[in-house]
Amino acid sequence: MITSPENAMYSLADLELSHAMLIGAAMRRLGQGAETLESVAQTAARFFCDQLRDEQGERSACVLARCFKTHRYGLLPPELKVAAEAELPGQVLDPQTRAVALLGTWGDLPAWCARRESVGRQAIPIIDARMLDRMPMLRELFRASGLDWSSFVRGESSTPRKGFEVFLVADADGSPIIPAQEQFVRSHGVKSAVGFSFLLPTQEIFAVVLFTRVRVDAGIADLFQTLALSLKLAVLPLVSAPTFEGMGPDPALDVQDKILSAQNATLQELLAVHEEQARTHLELIGAQKRALDQRAREAAAANKALERINAEQNLVLESSTLGIALVRKRHFQWANRRLEELLGIPLARIQGASTRILYPSYEVYEELSRAAYALLAQGLRSEHTLQLRRRDGTLFWCRFIGKALDSADPEAGSIWMFEDITEAKRAEQERQMMEVQLRQAQKLESVGRLAAGVAHEINTPIQFVSDNVHFVKGAVGDLEGLLDHCRSLALRSGENAATQLAAAEEAADLSFLRENIPKALESSLEGLSRVATIVGSMKEFAHPDQKEMAPVDLNQAIRSTLTIAHNEYKYVADVDTDFGELPLVVCHGGEVNQAVLNIVVNAAHAVADVVQGTDNKGRIGLATRREGESVVVRISDTGTGIPEGIRDQVFDPFFTTKEVGRGTGQGLSIARSIIADKHGGELTFETEVGKGTTFIIRLPLEGRKAAPAPALR
Repeated sequence: MITSPENAMYSLADLELSHAMLIGAAMRRLGQGAETLESVAQTAARFFCDQLRDEQGERSACVLARCFKTHRYGLLPPELKVAAEAELPGQVLDPQTRAVALLGTWGDLPAWCARRESVGRQAIPIIDARMLDRMPMLRELFRASGLDWSSFVRGESSTPRKGFEVFLVADADGSPIIPAQEQFVRSHGVKSAVGFSFLLPTQEIFAVVLFTRVRVDAGIADLFQTLALSLKLAVLPLVSAPTFEGMGPDPALDVQDKILSAQNATLQELLAVHEEQARTHLELIGAQKRALDQRAREAAAANKALERINAEQNLVLESSTLGIALVRKRHFQWANRRLEELLGIPLARIQGASTRILYPSYEVYEELSRAAYALLAQGLRSEHTLQLRRRDGTLFWCRFIGKALDSADPEAGSIWMFEDITEAKRAEQERQMMEVQLRQAQKLESVGRLAAGVAHEINTPIQFVSDNVHFVKGAVGDLEGLLDHCRSLALRSGENAATQLAAAEEAADLSFLRENIPKALESSLEGLSRVATIVGSMKEFAHPDQKEMAPVDLNQAIRSTLTIAHNEYKYVADVDTDFGELPLVVCHGGEVNQAVLNIVVNAAHAVADVVQGTDNKGRIGLATRREGESVVVRISDTGTGIPEGIRDQVFDPFFTTKEVGRGTGQGLSIARSIIADKHGGELTFETEVGKGTTFIIRLPLEGRKAAPAPALR
C-alpha cells in the first residue's frame, strides 16, 4: 500500500516505525511554499486524513482532524475576535489575552473541511487557567506539555518538560474528556482520540487532535512522537510569517535566532526519538528473534517427539493383531500389514482399492453399506460380522468395527478394524451347543425330579378310579342277580311276585346302587380328566423346542407349568394367579416354560424355608400384564428374601445357598440366559429380607429384534 511518502496510505491500526518515519519525512515538507501558519495547519489536517486509513484501507482512519494555536486576542482576524467575544459576552478582553484559535480542520463532513465554515468554537479566550475547563480535550493536551499554565496565561515565559507531548484517549465512548458524546462520538463512530502539542519560539502552543474510527493503543500513540517533531520542523520556518490568511506578520522581536535554536533542538529531539524508538524496536526484534529461536527449538523437539510418537504408533499399528484401515469415499487410503494377512491380498492392491473387494456380491455390498452409512451419520459405531473368502479360497469369519472421523460427512473418512474371529465363532458355536445340551439336561433333570411328584399326582386319581371301578363291578354283580330274579318272577307271574321283587331289590340294595353308581362314574371321569391334564402338561413341557420362535399363549403355558410343578409347592404354598389379557407372544415356548418352572421351584424352596416345621402355608403369586410392546410376568413369594450380600450373585452359574442335593445353582442362571440372551428380554427381581422376593420377566411381544447389520462404508 506504500508508494511514495507524499501520496502513500497507511493502516493506522498496523502503523509501524518505518511508516511513521516515512510520514514524518513527508510532513517536514508540508511548509514548503506556504506563506501562513494557517495554510500549513490546513494542509496538515488534510494530510492526516488522507494518509491514515482504516483496517480495510477504504476510508480515512480520521473522522475529524484539527489544528489549534494559541494567539493574542488583539492579533486575531475580525471573525475570530467576534468568536472570542461570544465566549465571554459583556466582558472587555485585553489585547494581550491569549486565545486558543482553530487554525486548520478536515473531516468527514464538508463543514469540517474549512475553518471559516466550521460550526462551534473557533476561538476561546483564556483569561485564566480555569477557562481551559471549557475545553477538556485541549486542557488535558496542554497540561501534558508540562507548562506552568498560570505563568503562560499571564504572558510570562515558561519552559515545558520537553518540546512536544503526545496525548491519547484510547476509548472515546464514555470519556469525560471528549464532549458531545451522543451527537459526535457515537453518531460518527469515534473510537479513540490522539494528538500532540509543542511550544513555538514565540511562546505560543501549536496543537493537533485526531478523532479516529480506529482504536489507537499506547504503542501506536508512541509513534506520533516522530509525527509531532516532523510537523514542528515544518511549522518553525513560518513562525515569523503571518499566522492567518489576509493578515500581516505578527509584530514581535527578531526571533530568527530562536527559530534556528528551536529547529536545532527539534532535530536533536527527533534524532533522540528515532534512536530511542530504534533501540526499542531492536530490543523488540531481538526478543522476537529469541522467541522465534526458542519456538524453533521447541518445534524441533516437538517434531522429534512427534516422529517418535508416529514411529511408536506405526509400530503399534503394524504389530496389532487387528487389521486397521483408513477409508475415504469407499476406498482404502491406508492399511496395515495385518489386513494384508487377513485378506491374503497384497497391501499394494488393498491401498486405493474399493471396499467392494471385501464382499461376496455387489448386492450384499450395497445393502450393508446403506446400513453402515445410517449408523456412521448418527455418530454411532458400525459393527457386523461377515464370512469372507481369502484369495487362496479359504473361508474365515471377520468382524468389522468402524467409526466416522466426522459424523456430518461419514464418506469423507472413517477408521475400520478387522478381526479374524473364526476360532471365537467356532468356540461360540460349541458354547451354544453345550448351552442347549445343558438346558436339555436341566430340563431332563427337572422332569426327573418332578417324575415322583407327577407319579404321586397321578396315583391319587388312579386310586379312587380303581376303587370306584371295583365298586361298580360288585354293584353290577348285584344287579345281575336282581335281573335274574326278576326274569324268573316274570316267568312264574304269581300273586306274590311283587312281594318277591321288592325282597330282591332290598337284597340287591337297589336304592344305594342307583344313588352311588352315577357318583362313582362321575368321580372316575374326573380322575381320568385329572390324569389327562397332568399327562398333557408333561407332554407340553417336555415337547422339544422349535428352531424358530412362534406365537405362544403365554397364560396357557404358565398354567401347564404350574400343573406339573404342583407337587413342588402344594404342601408349602398356595398359588394365586392373576392372568391379564395377552396377545400371542412370539417366543420359544418350551424355553420360557423352563424359565418360569425354575423360578416357581425356586420360590417354593424359599417359602419352604419359612414354613418348615409349622402347619402354615406361604403364598406364591403369578401375574401377567401387557406393557406397551412387552409382556411382563411377575412371580412373587413370601419366602425369606435375598440377603443384600449375595444379590449380585443370584444369576451366576452354579451359585446356590441350598443344601447338597436340593439344587445345582443353575436354575436362575439358565432362566436369565433364556429370557435375556435368547429372547432379548429382561429378568430382574425385587426383594426384601424376611418378606419375600418378586422375579420380573419382561419379554418383547414380537420376539427378539435382530440388530441392523452395519457394513464398511
